Amino acid sequence: MHRIPKNTDLSPLVGKNVEQVCIGAHEVVLNLSDDLYITIEGGFAFGDEERLEEPDFRGSANKFTKLLNDVMVLAKVLRDDKVLFIFSSGTTLTIYDDSDHGESFVIKLPDRLVVA
Repeated sequence: MHRIPKNTDLSPLVGKNVEQVCIGAHEVVLNLSDDLYITIEGGFAFGDEERLEEPDFRGSANKFTKLLNDVMVLAKVLRDDKVLFIFSSGTTLTIYDDSDHGESFVIKLPDRLVVA
């Protein structure tokens, strides 16, 4: 677990459009406008769902693809192991830093990579 500082500024993601969703067996990549992206390899939850112990990226493909052409309206670190994204459609996605063995997610901002 790398953890993400609670004061990490994710505001550069706000206003960005989800242009592409790439789904793999062990990860999902949300490619946003302006060459920004979010790679998710760990736990996640949509809305009020509970985080799964073992992420099911393929089983959640429909939920991820519904984000296509959606716009990020909020990106916020809630805790050092939890990040919340809210989209213009009202969809919420929470990602978690829950791996002891590797990266749970990578967020590419204009000036740096945030790795947790």
